[in-house]
Amino acid sequence: MNSAYKRDLAAVLIFSAIPTLLFLDKPFHMDEAWFMALARHTAAAPGDPLGFSINLYGTTRPATEFHAYGLIIAYLMAPGAALAGAREWLMRLLYLPVELGAAGFLYAVAARFLKRPLVPVLIVLASPLYWLNVHLLTAERWMALFGFAGLYAAIRSDGRDRRWLTASAAAFAAATASKYSALMLAVPAGAWLLSRGASPALVAAWAAGAASPALISTAATLFGGYGGGKVALQVSLDGREATWRGWVHRLRAVDALIGGGTLFLAYWPLRGKLTTRVAVSIALAAALFLPWFDQAAVRPVDRALGLLLCAGPAAAFAGAPDWRRLPGGVLWLSWLAAVIALQGVYWSVVSRSVLFAVPPLVFALAAAAEREGRTIHWGAAVAVLGFGLALGSVDARYAAAQKDAAAVTRERFPGRTVWYTGHWGFQHYMSEAGARPLEDATGWNQARVGDIVVLPLNNTNLVHMRGRRLVDATVAAVSHPLPVRLMSAGAAEAGFYSSAFGFLPFSITRAPVEEFRFVELRSPP
Repeated sequence: MNSAYKRDLAAVLIFSAIPTLLFLDKPFHMDEAWFMALARHTAAAPGDPLGFSINLYGTTRPATEFHAYGLIIAYLMAPGAALAGAREWLMRLLYLPVELGAAGFLYAVAARFLKRPLVPVLIVLASPLYWLNVHLLTAERWMALFGFAGLYAAIRSDGRDRRWLTASAAAFAAATASKYSALMLAVPAGAWLLSRGASPALVAAWAAGAASPALISTAATLFGGYGGGKVALQVSLDGREATWRGWVHRLRAVDALIGGGTLFLAYWPLRGKLTTRVAVSIALAAALFLPWFDQAAVRPVDRALGLLLCAGPAAAFAGAPDWRRLPGGVLWLSWLAAVIALQGVYWSVVSRSVLFAVPPLVFALAAAAEREGRTIHWGAAVAVLGFGLALGSVDARYAAAQKDAAAVTRERFPGRTVWYTGHWGFQHYMSEAGARPLEDATGWNQARVGDIVVLPLNNTNLVHMRGRRLVDATVAAVSHPLPVRLMSAGAAEAGFYSSAFGFLPFSITRAPVEEFRFVELRSPP
């Protein structure tokens, strides 16, 4: 390891820590609520990590019916949960090394193929797709650490060194034990090994080791009480039955997420003449946004933004040289294909999966730039980071609103019975405040005269009132000075965390970041 490598690696680690340190006290957000519940229970009962019940989707059920991951997550997070308690900043600080490790292995992968890997890696780390998801205390953080480690070890093996192959299989086993979709990172590693002349039998043995947690989970689903693989499959099947499952909506969401994930910014140093191939690719991307393909009314600003975001990836793909001839071309192509293929079967297009498409895209473009004698300037990484931090500030306001709503509820309604409906961080903090979740089966009939029901706007799995009851309702709207939203339940197409909300990673609108309704019931059911 020469001095330049050490210097660049240090820069990568420092750069990777910036977003987390800037948002260290960010309230628990999105699916962190589930992982914190799992971690806390495991800390209290390590012999039975799934031995509790929870209302995640409107009905209180055993955790075994919700947990769609490997059990390694419970044990990895339990010590931190026991130590940090309710202190978000401490929990994030304790697990910052996981982010740093993922960034270090990512740099090691890029350095095997690029002459100047530093700036491309910084662009990936600055991407809002990457850091907003890896920053969260969810499975993706561990999946990135173990998955990138597995990729690096597979590359170092060159298809022959059995020690590195064993290390790679072990790392991928840890990744798939964190989340089954980590197999999408094992696919490019396997393709790379085959391209280097590794025997199919050797690669098959390596793949069996890498996929062993998924295989064991399948057996546990069939013969035991743990249903992680079954739950993951059922979630995907349920999502495909939704109204937003259409292939055009998915293509829009995948392209827009990739474009919004910094590719259109990272590609600007490679711009060239508007060739016929580039023009045709941009036209095809534009065709995705024709009104004929709309599944609901689309605002003109969302249609225009979608086209802008998709034009960058279209131009990049069409304008780049043959990827197969680039250093690491087989790896980049198979990596990208595996990530995109997953979006075709997953329950929705989600940034926490598409984030893994950013590294191969950026690294392939960097390889193309080096082949043409160009350099991606460090200013691109700074621009991407500024863009990502702007989105991050809006997202942090959305997260904080959930915690604030619980605090307001405690202050305004002391001694009253409070109910809530919703998911994610809102659920975490309302439960911490002593509020009770509404059950979908009985709905609002559980609440009596004088009880309070709190509903968020930008959330999911809400139980709405059926029938009529007299109520007193007040509304509290949460704003942000930037006219950008990552999630919107209104007319905007903002769906950063799920394409169920829209086909854009963010939308230009001044709608509230979040809105809460505090409903006091005045009549019986």
